[in-house]
Amino acid sequence: MLKYEKLSLHESCPLRRSDMPHQHKVLVSKFYVPKPTATDGPLRGAAHEQRFLTLTNDIEEQLLTVLKNPPPNAIAWKDFEAYATVLPEFQEEASGLITRLLGYLPIHAVLLPQEVLIRKEIDRFLNKKELPQQEFEDNIYRLIMQTRNLDMEKGGWIEKWIYDKDDMDRYMYNYAPYISMARERLFLFFEYYPDLIHSLDAELLLRSYMCRYGFGTREQLSSAFDYKVLTIIRYREIMHKEGKAAADASFLLGK
Repeated sequence: MLKYEKLSLHESCPLRRSDMPHQHKVLVSKFYVPKPTATDGPLRGAAHEQRFLTLTNDIEEQLLTVLKNPPPNAIAWKDFEAYATVLPEFQEEASGLITRLLGYLPIHAVLLPQEVLIRKEIDRFLNKKELPQQEFEDNIYRLIMQTRNLDMEKGGWIEKWIYDKDDMDRYMYNYAPYISMARERLFLFFEYYPDLIHSLDAELLLRSYMCRYGFGTREQLSSAFDYKVLTIIRYREIMHKEGKAAADASFLLGK
């Protein structure tokens, strides 16, 4: 089995809160507890106890809401368990195949269950001898296409299609020194400038990568960051023009 370069699970770069897709902004503020203001005055005795109980009840209600309706990018405990226990000897090969064909590793909520499925296919091919070479390769490609599609959905990259003034302000002012460099880097790979309806959030993501890691516009397409950004844009382009089914069936950008 070929060994491919293994990337860190922590592939994604921290963004400013305003750069996050909407669902992530909701999660960031989910457990906000208001601080007492100067007009509240000192709280003592029964008043202090009542305020504490009120805040505690509010937090409990918020926790119950999240437990009953987990966000799309939440990781189930069963996925943690399976990732740690199911065919761990094929972890490197499975993550290597994802990195090779997709170009990057997706968010954990997608990576953990999908990698387990890929490990099982590797086991069927190498150990159980149940699959011919071509069927094995077709199954792996199909699973990694499914991984890409889930990453676009659970990552929140295909939710928003109408952008308002606040979105354009984010685009104009967040990581502003990297605006032109990010656009030129996209042109280097696409040979055209993508429409903002397809690329706005992906460009902000690319700018954050460029700010943090310092790569410019002339390097070859080689990083997981590039593949992540290009995958988002290309998927949105196809989905916008041809529908989600066509985007789901589109080819992968990896090698």
